[in-house]
Amino acid sequence: MKKQVKGYLAFAFLGGIMLTSGVLVAMTGYDPEVTITGTPSDNFPDEQRTTFCSSGSDAKSTKYVQEYLIPTECTNPLAIVSDYDGNVWFTETNTGNLAKFDPTTETFTEYDNPTWPLGGRSMMWGIDYAPDGSVWFTDETYDSVWKF
Repeated sequence: MKKQVKGYLAFAFLGGIMLTSGVLVAMTGYDPEVTITGTPSDNFPDEQRTTFCSSGSDAKSTKYVQEYLIPTECTNPLAIVSDYDGNVWFTETNTGNLAKFDPTTETFTEYDNPTWPLGGRSMMWGIDYAPDGSVWFTDETYDSVWKF
C-alpha cells in the first residue's frame, strides 16, 4: 500500500473518532441541577454543594482548637484580622460581606455589602484594621479596595 493511501486512511480513522466523540458530547450535554435558595450556595450545582458548602453541623473542635460555624452557609473566611478589643474580623467569600466574631460572647455579626451584586462571587484576600477603627479589605473580582 502506498504511503499516501496509508496517510488518507489514518486521517479518516482519526477524523471519524473525533466526529463521533463530538456528536456524543453534543447529544448528552451537561446541565447540572441548581436549586435556587437565595444563598451563596446558588453559585454551585446541587451535586457539588457538600464539597464547597458547609452542612451547618460539621464544626470540629479539639482540646487545643475551637472551631465555630459561620452563620452564612457556603462562605469561607479568607482574610482575617483582629481589632484592639480582641474582635476577629473577616471577609466572607461568595457574598462580599464583612463579619465580626466576638470571642468573649462567641457571637457573629455580619455586615451586608449593599453594592455587591446578587450571586457575585469573589475571594477577598486582604484585610486590615486601621487605628481609626475602620476595616479595609480587597477583592479580586471587582478589583476594589473597600472601607468599612
